[in-house]
Amino acid sequence: MRRFLHLFLLAGLLIALAHHVPYSHPSPSRALAHAEPAYQTADLLYNEARTVHLGNLARRANGIPPLRWNRQLTAAARWFAWDSTENRPIGYCGHQDTNGNWPVYRARAFGYLGFAGAENAFCGYVPPEGAIEG
Repeated sequence: MRRFLHLFLLAGLLIALAHHVPYSHPSPSRALAHAEPAYQTADLLYNEARTVHLGNLARRANGIPPLRWNRQLTAAARWFAWDSTENRPIGYCGHQDTNGNWPVYRARAFGYLGFAGAENAFCGYVPPEGAIEG
């Protein structure tokens, strides 16, 4: 938790605005050694929701259909934010987790069955408005 609360990592949140795909639990053989961080605060949840809302406002302004929040991709993004801040040296900025996996693998490991070929990550705290602008 040491840096997690000060980091707004957008990893997966923009792809978490994904078209609806039915939820599927990951099989144990494909799953990461993951557990959703238990310290998801009200402020972090609000920032996630605000990012989805602002992202869809920006999409509407550009004539692009809205996307939906997704449980699996959000769980993958939260886990990656936790992994990046708890298991890496200060200053790490990248897309590969400490297990050597990339975003598409994490999406599948958390049960997402749709297309998940991109990830936007901000390294350091960025408020939702700044994340969408970026």
